[in-house]
Amino acid sequence: MGTSFPTGLDSLTNPTGASLLTSPDHAGQHSDINDAVEALEAKVGVNGSGVATSIDYKLTNDVVLKSLVDAKGDLITATADNTPARLAVGTTNGQVLVADSTTSTGLGYKLMRTYKPASGSVIRPAANITSATPAQSRLVFLPIEIASCTVVLMLVQVNAGAASSTVRMGIYESDSSGFPSTLLLDAGTVSSTTSGQKSIVVNQTLSSGRFWIAAVSQGGTPTMQTQTNTSMFSLGFQRDFPSPAVPNGFSSLYGANPEILFQDSVTGSLPSTATPSYNNTVNRCHVVGLEIG
Repeated sequence: MGTSFPTGLDSLTNPTGASLLTSPDHAGQHSDINDAVEALEAKVGVNGSGVATSIDYKLTNDVVLKSLVDAKGDLITATADNTPARLAVGTTNGQVLVADSTTSTGLGYKLMRTYKPASGSVIRPAANITSATPAQSRLVFLPIEIASCTVVLMLVQVNAGAASSTVRMGIYESDSSGFPSTLLLDAGTVSSTTSGQKSIVVNQTLSSGRFWIAAVSQGGTPTMQTQTNTSMFSLGFQRDFPSPAVPNGFSSLYGANPEILFQDSVTGSLPSTATPSYNNTVNRCHVVGLEIG
């Protein structure tokens, strides 16, 4: 009869004490059993089997063994094609799993850097505040990392007005690397011809993550409440927020310690896509406040 294994299961006849050697055939039964045992051995495989269909080979090469993990919270990930790896759980409560191209697995644990402001509060940069005259038509970007909320008002402080001048404000989204990218909101302009606090009513919902608050003086050069520092990632909404994390690859694009990202020649509506530049002489930006609904 031979064996049907491993593509099928055999149906072998068990002889009884009264069975003759010819029924079932004694030699045939030995032959069938031998075939089945050999088929089982081939399926199981020898130690270190190189036969890809054998169980030994699959357990060695195609199955992730439980010994790969050794602590609570371990995750199974990969460092390359067909290369599983263990990722240990984060070391601090509150860390979240994020994509991180600098690690061997492409993953890492980071502390959540967002903050949930209270409804009705006004948040604005608080450190290194000064009075200065930002360059006309120079759009400046300031990073903020925030939990989901709705911005209902954007405001700036004019310290000395300039004839025919306005300040335009807006919000940009971040790309996958954390840089300014797509325009989310062009809030419009406030007059900066006279001193005082100037505001624009908006109704912009922000999801949790990084955004870039943008402002530009247009039509003149009013003296504004500004923020200045030697590194843009020491800027930001530090009274209520941690300093934003520097995006991966930032240094290779903008230098090791850039001051502020900006975009020149913005004379009308905000550009739909940010194309920021930097240099070490641009070291101040408008202080933009956000009122949270």
